[in-house]
Amino acid sequence: MSEITSISIRQIVRKRFLDILQVMEASKETYILVTDAHSRRLLGEVIGDTEIYYGHIGEVVVIGQGEKNDYSSYNALYLLTPSHESVVHLMEDFQNPQKLRYKSAVVYFISDLDDEYYHNLLSSPAKKYIKSINEVYVDLFTPETRLFDLKLSQSFVRLYSNELEASLPKELEVIAKKIASACYTLKENPIIRYFKPDGEMNTSMISEKLAKAVEKELEHLSVKEKSYLQNTTEPRASLIILDRTLDMKAPLLHDITYQAMAYDMLDISDDRKYMYEITDNTNNVVEKKATLDENDQLWVKYRHSYFADTSKDLVAELNKLTSKQLQNKPGMSPQAMIKQLREAVFQLPDYQEFKEKLSCHLTMLTECKELFQTYNYADLVPLEQILATGEDIEGNAAKHMLEDVIHLVRGLDNDDNRLRLLLLYLISKDGIREEHLQTIREQAGVLENSEDDLVLNNIKHMGVKVLKVMIHTL
Repeated sequence: MSEITSISIRQIVRKRFLDILQVMEASKETYILVTDAHSRRLLGEVIGDTEIYYGHIGEVVVIGQGEKNDYSSYNALYLLTPSHESVVHLMEDFQNPQKLRYKSAVVYFISDLDDEYYHNLLSSPAKKYIKSINEVYVDLFTPETRLFDLKLSQSFVRLYSNELEASLPKELEVIAKKIASACYTLKENPIIRYFKPDGEMNTSMISEKLAKAVEKELEHLSVKEKSYLQNTTEPRASLIILDRTLDMKAPLLHDITYQAMAYDMLDISDDRKYMYEITDNTNNVVEKKATLDENDQLWVKYRHSYFADTSKDLVAELNKLTSKQLQNKPGMSPQAMIKQLREAVFQLPDYQEFKEKLSCHLTMLTECKELFQTYNYADLVPLEQILATGEDIEGNAAKHMLEDVIHLVRGLDNDDNRLRLLLLYLISKDGIREEHLQTIREQAGVLENSEDDLVLNNIKHMGVKVLKVMIHTL
């Protein structure tokens, strides 16, 4: 058990990239790192620029972002996505012997290279200058120690849209290759299990089709990479493949842990950057940028904590570093407590990095608290829980919830929250009558055939019964 809990997929991926850079360091020559935007982002996820340049990397060139300098006297280290565009670019760099872009190439692909692309490389003039071609299976983002993300934001539409059904096999192949990369990285050949719906309202076969695609990729890997499963004595893990139709409620609920509220309410970029302003001890307003990642120990420690407890926990952290004991006095408002914390932060003589991290989280907490009040989360969250569980706070079956939903929807100032609550209501019911759907439209201000109305109707494609089938008897 201790070995299992110590596994960090983020550290494994980081080590893979470091191993590549260290191979170049051993050669004692300066290399130009040539990469595409996707691979560069993967690398930057786990290795900072300082570490990249610390070895024998003289420059980083991102394909398509200005490649005007003359590097013909340098060797190139290619870190590429195994795509048509990247392979073509690699071949073009060595197309003309009189105008070589680099002296030679060591090539690493971040996942499995198709045989067609491999043969194209070997039959091109570039073959003469390529020292080696390697595949490292690191095509996954690892924002947290035990979490990986495929960053396929458009997959939801491609998987479930009837209009894009022809592209489904290709999309499943892309996802399966990335999942296979994760399995390879973890040295796992898992038993694959998948969700199969009842087939009445929910007829989704996404999980089953993806499971078969992953199985195919893993079989291919086991043949191609002989070392993949060598010396594996551990019991086989289970890979459980589910799709969104299994649980439509979860992404609509507002979770009130710190990380969930921050991502739901604040302007945090896709690369986990948060911009904020602080007033320093000279009363100057300073703009700051924070990265919410594994290097921020306060974020790692408290991100899954209940939001209301986070401020108290930060007070305790601060009290460890200051002789002044901070008090959460009866009746003290959240804003007053945050102000007290800020003042204590600026009085700390040292710990500059800690001060900046703490100041960032105090700002985030303040903004979240204000938005919690502005958007009436105190009423919204309990009603969401009733709809999701089907029970009220006393554990009794929830009945006749439409009036409560309409009342709250009419008082909400946030369009997304209104739509989320209406969707949650529809999902919680086993279909509603047509006149009730019309009441929702009228009372919630949803115009017929508007974008919100289309969303309410389109959830039927996710296995949700929107309307009851009325049976009329003679």
